[in-house]
Amino acid sequence: MEHSAIIFSDEWKMKIEEAVLYLKSGYYRDELSKKGMLRIKVNGNSMWPFLRNGDIVIVRNVDFEKVSVGDIVLTDIGNNMLCHRVFSKRGNFIVTKADTFIGFDPMISKEGLIGKVIAKEKSGKIYNLDELLSYRIRFFISHISIVLSFCCYILRVIKKAALNTFNHICKS
Repeated sequence: MEHSAIIFSDEWKMKIEEAVLYLKSGYYRDELSKKGMLRIKVNGNSMWPFLRNGDIVIVRNVDFEKVSVGDIVLTDIGNNMLCHRVFSKRGNFIVTKADTFIGFDPMISKEGLIGKVIAKEKSGKIYNLDELLSYRIRFFISHISIVLSFCCYILRVIKKAALNTFNHICKS
């Protein structure tokens, strides 16, 4: 018996990825509404050094009104789930930002908020973020992240230049 592979176009691959993210987002919302909290594994280093790739965060269901500048929230932006820090709050919208990237995420409405990161697990220990960081410290971190983002960008440029120089020397 011969098996044939199904080959999807790039357009279909994108639609499938969007559907998976949509279902994942819905799953997280359902789990939060049932249990009030859930554990999620961080994917990426956009919140480095505070959160690192592979860290486990505990997300709690939260009212939009109780989200403050400096909080780390789980959001759904166009079928893209992000765990970023709240930079500002304007009426029924929040603006989030990764600690290591220069730009801001699109404005997020109440419907885009999935939950608030209240703790992180590291080496078997749970660190409660609300106890560790007062409002003023979270506010400071959210605004200092602009400087951190710029420093990370400069380091990436230097690293790229150094690698290009090294590769050029090796070819000579």
